[in-house]
Amino acid sequence: MLARAALLAAATQAFTGPRLTLRAPRRPRTAIVKASAADVFEVATGAFDWTCNLGAPAALVAGAVMATSQEYKDDESLVTREADHKWVRQAKKMIKVLLVGSFACEVLCVFVSTVTGTMLLSSGEGTAHAVKSLRGRDTAMGFLQANHEFEYLTCRLSFLNGLLSWLGAVALKYAIPQPEEGESTRKMNRFAASLLTSTMVLMVSFYNAHLNFYPNYIQMVLRWCKLAWHGVVGDPVEPLIFCGAFPFLALTTYLGYKAFTAKPDEGSDSGVSYS
Repeated sequence: MLARAALLAAATQAFTGPRLTLRAPRRPRTAIVKASAADVFEVATGAFDWTCNLGAPAALVAGAVMATSQEYKDDESLVTREADHKWVRQAKKMIKVLLVGSFACEVLCVFVSTVTGTMLLSSGEGTAHAVKSLRGRDTAMGFLQANHEFEYLTCRLSFLNGLLSWLGAVALKYAIPQPEEGESTRKMNRFAASLLTSTMVLMVSFYNAHLNFYPNYIQMVLRWCKLAWHGVVGDPVEPLIFCGAFPFLALTTYLGYKAFTAKPDEGSDSGVSYS
């Protein structure tokens, strides 16, 4: 019980704790510096290189997720059976959700980084909606965060969330007791699940310690939600969001509720009998 409480406290501190630093805090600039296309070409090109470099590892993680999904499908280890405990059936469903969510996040990272990179190479030319005055910064990341914050946060959060979801799915898979496994195998699987969970906590803690524009991971998520909401209800309004995104979101929520509350069929939820 004490170990679980310590692990929960460590996870909470990793996600919400402020960064520890011995350096003096940076003083933000008080005045916004406007810059022309020629002035920001160098830093915009550096930001473009970052988006290109981010797409490669995101695609690699997406491929690993697909390999993991295929492996679990082949050995039928995620089939929810009537003989399973209720928490085991829900855990198997959650693994599928984590794997699909991880794949979607990594593909989103590749897509947004590619579109953002193309936009960066045309910095200063304006967009299809409005001409935007760019704010000059000394670094590529500062320029990207100041002028394209939503795209910047989407790239960073989608890559990290996809990676954590994949590791979480694998850890949860190890935590589920398998039929006909021995005591030694069960202990080793618990060790693997604990090791992966600890790695995830350390990754987020390391992530928080190297943030430049936000105090911690949770603040990044909250900032992204605020920007996403303003993007939905902002001006100009994207008609595709109201015509497509909201109805599909409602449908997905309904289907998710039905999936997690469904009872397994006789034998398995796929209708295939087993001995």
